[in-house]
Amino acid sequence: MLAADRAAKLLAEKEAAGVGITESKFFDPRLDAKNTERKTRQFQFVKQGKYVKQAQALRFKALSREVKQRVKNAIVRVATCFYHRNVCCPRAAHLML
Repeated sequence: MLAADRAAKLLAEKEAAGVGITESKFFDPRLDAKNTERKTRQFQFVKQGKYVKQAQALRFKALSREVKQRVKNAIVRVATCFYHRNVCCPRAAHLML
């Protein structure tokens, strides 16, 4: 039994007992009593490969972040080495080839 059916049944019982729905303390006149039934929807399948594409995009994004971080670390390493060779110890630069 659906909730709408139960609500309709309770409403019918209350009206038969002489208690009007409008007299209830829970009644809200602003609500539309006509739309008590829920419309059924068709089941829709997801297009084949949708989540595979999402997973591939996430993997690509993670890989590009990893590559970007490796490049950044390599640049810092090279810059540090260059600074150390030429600025900190210029006399020992010819020994570090």
